[in-house]
Amino acid sequence: MNNESLFRPEVIKHKSLAQLGTVSINTPFPLKFIAYSITIIILGIILFIFFGECSEKFVVIGCLNDQQGVVSVYPSKSGVITHIYKAKGEQVKQGDAIFLIKSIFDNYPNHRDTILKQLNERKKLIISELDAKEKQFNKLKALLLKKYISLDLYNQKKQEISELQRNINLIEVEIIRHKQEKSYIVYAPVDGFIAAAIFKKGQYVNLTKPLIKIAPIQSELIANLFVPVNQSGFLHKKSKITIRYDAYPYKRFGNYPAVIESIDESILTDAEDEKSIQIGQPYYKVTAKLASQYVNIYGHQKKLQQGMTITAIVEGSKRKIWQWVLDPIFSVYGELTL
Repeated sequence: MNNESLFRPEVIKHKSLAQLGTVSINTPFPLKFIAYSITIIILGIILFIFFGECSEKFVVIGCLNDQQGVVSVYPSKSGVITHIYKAKGEQVKQGDAIFLIKSIFDNYPNHRDTILKQLNERKKLIISELDAKEKQFNKLKALLLKKYISLDLYNQKKQEISELQRNINLIEVEIIRHKQEKSYIVYAPVDGFIAAAIFKKGQYVNLTKPLIKIAPIQSELIANLFVPVNQSGFLHKKSKITIRYDAYPYKRFGNYPAVIESIDESILTDAEDEKSIQIGQPYYKVTAKLASQYVNIYGHQKKLQQGMTITAIVEGSKRKIWQWVLDPIFSVYGELTL
C-alpha cells in the first residue's frame, strides 16, 4: 500500500497547491486606522460622559451702581426749571448751584398775594390779642404779690402769652417763605459728578421725582444683580460670574469677569426696591465686584457708567454629564413610582 492511498485525493491536491505559498488577506492601512480611531473616540466619549462634569447656567439681569451710593437731589417746591448750571457728567462741589427753579406760585400771583394778605391779617389779630394779654398779665403781678391770685393762674397766663409769641414767629416765617417763593436755587448737597440728569430746562418739577443723581468722586462701580427666587438655590459668596454689558454686545466686545460679594437675605419685589428695571417676580439682590472698571472698545479702554444695564451668567449646580443625560429618565421613573 503506497502513501497516497492513505489520504483522500483532496488532501493530496491541497498539499500540492501549498507549494505555491500561503494565502494572505491584505487589509488596507487606512481601514485599520479608521477602526482604531473610532474605537478610541467611542472610549473617549464614554469616559467623558462618566467622569466629565458641567454646571447649570442661569441668565439674570442687573445694573451698575456706585459703591458708595448715589445721592438723589429733589426740589424743595414745585415749579419750572428756568436755568441749568451743571449738566450730566460735570463735576460739582458741595454748595454749587445746579438749577434755578421758578416757583409755581409765580404763575398764580393773585393766589400768592391772597396767602400773604391772610397771613398778615392773622398776624395783626394775634398781636392785638397779645397786647391785651400782656396788659392783663401786668396787672396780675401786683395781685400775685398781694396773694389775691394763685401761682398756678399766674403761670397759666404767662404760658398763654408765650404761645401767642410763638404763633407770631411762625407766621413771620411763613410770610418770608412765600415772599421768596418766586424762584429758588437748588444746590449740590455733596461733592461728586452728575451721574443722571432727569429733567431739562423748561420742564415742570415736583417733590416726587429727583432732579439729578450725584455719584461720589473716586468711587468704584459695582454690579447689582436681581436673581429670581427660583434661580437662587446655589448662589454663594466668592462665586465667579460672567458679565455682559448691554450697551456693548458681547459678540463684539466680549465678556467680563466678576465675583459675588454679598447676597441679601430678604426677598424683594419691584414695588419695594427703587431701580430702573423691572423683574416681574420676587428676587434676591446680589452685589458683585467687577474685575475692571473699563470696557475694551476696539483697543481703547472706556470707563463704565453709572446705571448701565447688564446681563450676568451665573453657574448653578455642578453634576456629572451622565447624571444630566439620565435625569429626565429618573424624573419620569420617580413620578411613576409615586
